[in-house]
Amino acid sequence: MPLMALAATTIDLTVRDMGSVVDRNLHYLDTDLTCYGEYPEWVDYRSFVSKKFDCVIGSCKGISLPKHSEGADAALRAYLSTLTPWELTAFDEMTRSAKSVIIALNYYLGNAPLQEACRASVLEELENRGKWGTVEGDHDVSDRTLKMAMASSKFFAEESRAD
Repeated sequence: MPLMALAATTIDLTVRDMGSVVDRNLHYLDTDLTCYGEYPEWVDYRSFVSKKFDCVIGSCKGISLPKHSEGADAALRAYLSTLTPWELTAFDEMTRSAKSVIIALNYYLGNAPLQEACRASVLEELENRGKWGTVEGDHDVSDRTLKMAMASSKFFAEESRAD
């Protein structure tokens, strides 16, 4: 089912307006969860993207926006614009599932395996679960749904390049 949904999304939506999909992913950059707080994983993920795209992905504390280098948006836009509609749909699903374009880039580009990328996207939630406990039938389902979305999206992108 996830693969069919990705295929239908590509055909029905992404192909018609790839620019909007790129914009939607870049919208995450200013409020990316990895830019708030200093979990070591998030620092590493920001560092990878900064090096890969020759820019600075900033971080902040409080409710202010992170300060990225002037070329960060343009560098990521240029990269996302090189993706095929199939790849862009898969990447978009990763970004939305992880709630982070930075985590999606790390996973999509092979810097983070599935388990680590999924864990990075819920670090704050895991911390709260440690304090308050896990809700049976909710947290376990959302964890598996996240893994399914991320893994199927990567498979979809890889298979779209197989021809």
